[in-house]
Amino acid sequence: MAKYCNSEILERNWFEWLVARGAPILEPYREAGTLWTKVIGRVGNGNTEIQRADPSYVVRWHYVAPLRLCTCENSVMWVWCRPLVDPIGLGYFRERPVGGSWQAMMMDIYAMCRGIASRFKQPTDEGRDNLANEAAIQVASKLQRGKLNYTPGQAPVFNLLTTTIHRCIYSALSKEGRHKRRCVPLTDGLCSSLKY
Repeated sequence: MAKYCNSEILERNWFEWLVARGAPILEPYREAGTLWTKVIGRVGNGNTEIQRADPSYVVRWHYVAPLRLCTCENSVMWVWCRPLVDPIGLGYFRERPVGGSWQAMMMDIYAMCRGIASRFKQPTDEGRDNLANEAAIQVASKLQRGKLNYTPGQAPVFNLLTTTIHRCIYSALSKEGRHKRRCVPLTDGLCSSLKY
């Protein structure tokens, strides 16, 4: 199957969105470009000893020069420290605003929705676009409600999203089919009552 986006970049955007979403109180520092974060929670793959950062882990270390702070479920504890010379070398990454991560992630997801919807034989381009839009809305809703999550180091996010988008499209097509089946008897009944 064709790839509609770079899975590694999509996973990184999803990771950053989950981290930023976990501490909305720090958004002004993200917007200023001064927030560095280190995810301390780890998740392992059952088959190997490799440990990866877990973006859903609720405790994180942050650095805003000259402060170092810790967040736990959106509560903040501030600690003074020496300036960090090399935050990247210590495992920190510069956070961007939650909206930037969300937009980058949704652009890739929408590209996937359009690509997958094009594989379904629709009579018009409008029908294909409607399928893509419906799938993107459903995926966005699942993400916002926390019903769609990935575990770092498991299956690639591209595979998880491809499966989810297919399910959303099948759901939309099934809903459309039910609607058409309900309209036919209603139309027939209306036409028969208008005969004189």
